[in-house]
Amino acid sequence: MFSNKFIAASKEFCTHEKMIPAPLFRKSFSIERLPQKAELSICGLGFYKLYLNGKEITKGQFAPFQSNPDQLLYYDQYDLSELLQKGENVIGVMLGNGFLNCIGGQVWEFDKADYRSAPKFALSLETKNGCILEADESFKTHSSPILFDDFREGEHYDARLEIDGWTDVGFDDSGWQNAIPAAAPLGKAMVSGAPTLEIMQTLSPVSIHKYENGYVYDFGENTSGFCRFSLQNGVEGQLIDFLYFERLKDDNGPYIDNIRFLNGRTREGFCQQLKYICKDGEQTYQPSFTWLGYRYVYIQGLTEEQAKSLDIQACEVRSSVQFRGNFSCSDERVNKLMEIIRRSNVTNLFHYPVDCPHREKNGWTADAALSCEQMLLQMNVEDIYAEWLKNIRASQNEQGALPGIVPTGGWGFDWGNGPAWDCVLFLLPYLTYQYRGDVQILKDNAGAMARYIEYLKTKKNEDGLLAFGLGDWCQSFIWDCGSFETPLEITDSLVAYDLCLKAARIFYLLGDTMSASNAKKLGEELLAAFRKKWVNNDGYSIKSKTQTAQVLAIKCDVFITEKKPLALQELIRRIERDNNHFNVGVVGGYALFDTLAENGYVERAYYLIMQKSAPSYGYVVDLGETTLWEIMYDFGDSKSKVAYKDDNRILSMNHHFWGFVYSYFVRYVAGLQINPNFTDVRYAEIKPYFLSELTWAEASYETPTGELFVRWKKTDGNVRVEVTVPKDMRVKLIIGGTQEFLGEGKYNKVYGAVAVN
Repeated sequence: MFSNKFIAASKEFCTHEKMIPAPLFRKSFSIERLPQKAELSICGLGFYKLYLNGKEITKGQFAPFQSNPDQLLYYDQYDLSELLQKGENVIGVMLGNGFLNCIGGQVWEFDKADYRSAPKFALSLETKNGCILEADESFKTHSSPILFDDFREGEHYDARLEIDGWTDVGFDDSGWQNAIPAAAPLGKAMVSGAPTLEIMQTLSPVSIHKYENGYVYDFGENTSGFCRFSLQNGVEGQLIDFLYFERLKDDNGPYIDNIRFLNGRTREGFCQQLKYICKDGEQTYQPSFTWLGYRYVYIQGLTEEQAKSLDIQACEVRSSVQFRGNFSCSDERVNKLMEIIRRSNVTNLFHYPVDCPHREKNGWTADAALSCEQMLLQMNVEDIYAEWLKNIRASQNEQGALPGIVPTGGWGFDWGNGPAWDCVLFLLPYLTYQYRGDVQILKDNAGAMARYIEYLKTKKNEDGLLAFGLGDWCQSFIWDCGSFETPLEITDSLVAYDLCLKAARIFYLLGDTMSASNAKKLGEELLAAFRKKWVNNDGYSIKSKTQTAQVLAIKCDVFITEKKPLALQELIRRIERDNNHFNVGVVGGYALFDTLAENGYVERAYYLIMQKSAPSYGYVVDLGETTLWEIMYDFGDSKSKVAYKDDNRILSMNHHFWGFVYSYFVRYVAGLQINPNFTDVRYAEIKPYFLSELTWAEASYETPTGELFVRWKKTDGNVRVEVTVPKDMRVKLIIGGTQEFLGEGKYNKVYGAVAVN
């Protein structure tokens, strides 16, 4: 049973102006006969921690799954059969603000959300004989030592206010207040199928240096989560201030402008900042309801002796996904890039893919869509996608529109969406089916796709094209991420055309021919209107002079077959005009490298990716970065210049949406292509390209039936290709002009150099 009976400590919720401590709740109850089966269900909003008889039993960090609680309401279930004891038992709950009260979320109008309230929870404990306990006013409540918490801004903690034994049997709670009833959210109750958030690894400082009145601890990698520290000789009342950040200034001090908003809405002292007031003597602390994005922590308030002896570790928190794919090669710079992409991915997996782990922590739809394929190739993220898509569908309004962030309190419909962002509704199911063979994810989202197709019809302009929302975001030659050069009408119309084709393919697979025909018809209309307005008289170039415009047109088969070679030559001319660098935003970049590779320009794509000068991925690698930047901009040749651009802030140093180049290396360099015809996940093609810059390359991918592996190596003028095919899978190996089908087993083949590429 999911109890809909919510309780709270008060009706007041925490703000910057008036801090309300995180509340504690406890309930003592007796059991005369231990049940064979006892299950507890809890919905703790925003976040909760659960205790039983003095021990924390919470499933992971930052539970439950984040959502708009007026749309979807997540409960967690616990089997207490082996944990209850005869006689007295105690359930304890601590609540944080979480998504229910996003104090630092004013930029996205979370402060105006209808569901905003003080933290509250519903709980029930059931046996086969029915419900034996439900959260009600008999629960006792008291303030916790957490004086302030916000998952974006930080946490304030006063260790002097700790209440020893408050979750233990026999604790005297006579001085505590009774809980009060709270309004139940409107959302549909459910249990999340996504993996929990866990501490997946810990990092120790690689260096410590003095800065002004404090000390900077460098953990060597950009990460996400929080620090756990132990202090042996704290002084009661001593205030220790922790500032988390990802970039040093020229003077080796903290640079925080890129992780706060410069519009006055980030309060002083609330930018990824933790304040800890010591009790006397030994103490250990890690925050409960906030996570941070950082490489460095600047700590003030320590004596020199304390700073040297402080036991501190960076706890990397993320969704507990497992890795299932890899690419490596003879170029160590590429291997470093693969590590950077992987780290950018995992440090942004918090229930669902967020854009960055510090400034925003939002579920930006395009960010996840652009990273979908490469994440599926690397990790088992399909359960995350399936769960988050429930929230995406729930956020779709009556007209069929989607917001730019999910979950949202209502923000994101008037700014931040559009086809290039809304594509998440199509790409996540489409690619999950392609790589995992999951038909259910197509069925679950088909209705929402059909409604969105109808919505697009209402958005066509007088030329029969689309132009609304965000476009080619973060163009690499432009400092301002929103000042892209490719007209919105081009990106919107061509992205929407591609979505129509994918939707038609999905509908046909599901047997819905009417919806398939409807999607196909809209796509044909968009393509015809686009050709009429945007294709030059030469028939092979787009009137907009950008790389993005040309590559999207090639990808979408805007040009007739006879003109395609000339269209590709035009794309190369545009790249050469831009000093042989890519000059695209994330929409154009998502298409650029794969389109080049698909059409025989594998070497050119590799050069653009790995060259040393900016903008390029090689430039990021050579600077020693450990995660991907939000914008591929030339910040200068030295690290000190990375922090500044004409006295303005840099952008995020940890975004994952540029990581789509991982797919290029797996699919074109190693040549491993899963289910290329969108018909059977048990079929793959291996068509490697033996790059002149490499002597060997390999890729692996754990298919639904086992690991598929390919490795090629140049030796003595020949190329040796090794392939491992898992059970129940068919593979076509294509080398030069030869091809053959491979069944289950291991293969080792040698090809002459003249027969390849």
